[in-house]
Amino acid sequence: MNHEQTPETVALELPENFADAPRLTRQTATEPVFDWQIVPPTLKDEDPAGFQKIRLAATLDLLKFEVADLPHQNQGHQRMKLRNVVNFVDNTKNFLASGMPPNMKQLYDHWTDNLGAQAWNVLDSFFKAHDQRVFLHMVNLFSNGMMTLPGMDKPLCQTSFAEVVAAEDEEERLYWKHQQRLGLFVPLTADDLKAGAGATPTEELTLDDFKLANQQIDKAVLVVYEDADGTRNVLKDLTKEVSPEPENITELEPAL
Repeated sequence: MNHEQTPETVALELPENFADAPRLTRQTATEPVFDWQIVPPTLKDEDPAGFQKIRLAATLDLLKFEVADLPHQNQGHQRMKLRNVVNFVDNTKNFLASGMPPNMKQLYDHWTDNLGAQAWNVLDSFFKAHDQRVFLHMVNLFSNGMMTLPGMDKPLCQTSFAEVVAAEDEEERLYWKHQQRLGLFVPLTADDLKAGAGATPTEELTLDDFKLANQQIDKAVLVVYEDADGTRNVLKDLTKEVSPEPENITELEPAL
């Protein structure tokens, strides 16, 4: 990604809305953004100098995020010292990006902003951990390939994101299949409709329109009807119910 290399070494097909794509901040780093927030794994081999620039710039952003959270003092020289750190980060990132083609500069800024925000959240989670040794232990387990997902035949650190999503979907499917065996989840189809109820629009169907025993309905936590065209109607759902607030809450006062 330096000026001695041609842009073709890191040629990427950018989406049309790339310039308007959201960038992460330390407050929104858990929200999904488009896939180009991730540096392609081939960049390390195709452009090792550019790869190192991105790593350095993302690390510098950690300083910028931390300084932004420091309480500003009243004395002017203390505010100036903090501002000097921000200027140092910005100037160094601009130096690293000098000589890049315009589209590559955009991508560089996007990557470093997103990676810096993600790294800040990892570091922030480390300090927020009740026992930081547990946090580091989990990181080491992940790095050494000791963490897996149900149904996966390889370590989590060696999988793609698509595989992770597929494993989670499979785990959810197996969970609801087990709930169905327990009678807590009741999936309904057109075969379960009472005579004459087939003409009723899907969204207007109620539990009374199905051939279900009262015992089944009482035991079920989730009852869902799915029409042939894929339209779904949730007839009963206790999975999202919130526990009621404890009564006489005013009497629960801390001991002196």
